[in-house]
Amino acid sequence: MKMATKQDTLLFLRYALPCAKDNLVKRGSWSQSELNEAIDSVSMGRVPAGKVENRFPVANAMCSAIAEESGKKEVDAAVIREYFLFRHSAVIEQRVENEEEPEGFDKLACMTRAGHVLKVGGGFVIVETDLGKKRYKTDFAKGLKGGDAVAVHFDYVSEKIDERTAKKMQRL
Repeated sequence: MKMATKQDTLLFLRYALPCAKDNLVKRGSWSQSELNEAIDSVSMGRVPAGKVENRFPVANAMCSAIAEESGKKEVDAAVIREYFLFRHSAVIEQRVENEEEPEGFDKLACMTRAGHVLKVGGGFVIVETDLGKKRYKTDFAKGLKGGDAVAVHFDYVSEKIDERTAKKMQRL
């Protein structure tokens, strides 16, 4: 199923690209330079060439299934957020349990988490999540301030979220 708009593709990639280093680069299906180019493009608001979103078949399949459940013909922002914010961690748990992830896969880093920005500076923020304080890259989320609620995935802030969404994620 295709993405509804360019902005939806960018949102999908802000959540999907952070796991590419651990999943696609380590497995040899994508080079680090290709990943860096894709991250640079998305951080500048440009969709990378070559249907990069298709490199994430599990996330694509899950988003397509959610869109179908919702009676939608395309994957939109609501579908992407439903998957990455509320269902992604369960999918990761299941994949690890079924031994579908490679040895050394960091399932805790792969789970999307809600947190709050504590400190901002130099292209990074310090965010407190249920795992404690950690430094995250802000390539995909510009203009963050202390106290902002954010969604993090691996070592990136994927986007700023509202407080209600953060609380709902933390309950999961």
